Amino acid sequence: MPKRKKKRSNALTCMTAILVTAILLTGLGLTLRHTLLKGLPQYEGVPSLSLPFLLLQDSGPLRQARERAAWEAAHSASPATVPETPAPTVPVQEIPVTPAPTLEPSPIPTPEPTPEPTLEPTPEPTPEPTPEPTPEPAPALAEESFFDHTLFIGDSKVDEMRKAVRIGQAQYFCDTNYSVYNVFDKLATDRVFTDASLDWVLSHWDYDQIYIALGYNECGYPYQGLMSQFDYVLRRVHESQPQARIILHAVMHANRYVSNAYDYYSVENLEKVNSGLRELADAYDWIWFVDCNAPFCDEEGYLYDYMSMDGEHLLPEYSILWAEEIRRQAVTG
Repeated sequence: MPKRKKKRSNALTCMTAILVTAILLTGLGLTLRHTLLKGLPQYEGVPSLSLPFLLLQDSGPLRQARERAAWEAAHSASPATVPETPAPTVPVQEIPVTPAPTLEPSPIPTPEPTPEPTLEPTPEPTPEPTPEPTPEPAPALAEESFFDHTLFIGDSKVDEMRKAVRIGQAQYFCDTNYSVYNVFDKLATDRVFTDASLDWVLSHWDYDQIYIALGYNECGYPYQGLMSQFDYVLRRVHESQPQARIILHAVMHANRYVSNAYDYYSVENLEKVNSGLRELADAYDWIWFVDCNAPFCDEEGYLYDYMSMDGEHLLPEYSILWAEEIRRQAVTG
C-alpha cells in the first residue's frame, strides 16, 4: 500500500507539473499572439500553447522585430516636415481715384441702303474620297538599355517574369514567398551574385532605379501594419541607395476563382492595398507608383483565366507582356 500511494503521489506531481507548464506556455503564447505576433496570418488558428515551440523553430519574427526596432531607433520614423514660412506683409498704398470724364452722346449716322445680292445657283459639291483609316502607332517602349542599372525586388511573380524575359541588364532579387516582412532575411541568386542578402546587393552596386513588387503574399496581414512595414522597407532601401528612383509596383490581381476563394485576394482588398501603396509613394518625392494591372484584367478587375495556369502567376508569354508594360510606363511615367 505505501508503494502504491507513493506511485500515485509521483503521478499526481507529474500531472500537476505538466498542467502548470501547459498553463504557463499557453499564457506565453497568448502574450506573443497579442504583441509580437499580432495579426500575422501564418499564426492565426495556431493553438496558443504551440506558439512558443514554433518560435523556437523559426525565430524570424523575433529577429525581424528586434532588427526593425534597432533601425527605427537610429532613423527618423517619418519624413522631415518643412516649417511654413509666413508670407511677407506688403504695405497697402492708397491710389487716388480720378473721376471719369463726362462723354457727350455722338450723333448716330444714317446707314446707306445695302443693295440686295444677286443669287446665283450653287454648284453641287463633289464628294471627296473617304480616306483609308490610319493604324494607331504602337506604344513607345523605353529602350532596354534604360534598365541596365535597375534592380527588381519581388516575389514569385517577378521570378516568373525573370525566367520568361530579362529587361536589359537589370538585376533581380526575387524568389518564392518573398515579402516585405522577410525580404531582408532572404538570400537570392542572380547573374552577378550568389546566395546574397539584399543588404549586400544594395551595398555593392549603384542603381538608377529600384522596382519593388511585393505585397501579394502578405495581403492578408492587417492593413495598418502592412503599410507600416512597407514604409520601413522603402526607407531602408532608400538609405542604401539615396540616388536611385524607387518604383513601387502595384500588387497584381488574381483571377475570379482565386479572388472569390480567399477574401484577402479579392479585388477589393488588393485595391485597398494598392491605394495604400499609392499614398506611400505620394508621401516621398523619391518614390514613383506604377500599376500594370489594366492589360491583364477584365472590366471587373479579375485576371483573365487564359493568361495564367493557377489564377495568380502569368504564363511566360504574358510575363513578356508585363515586362513590355513596365517599359511602356517607364516612358509615360
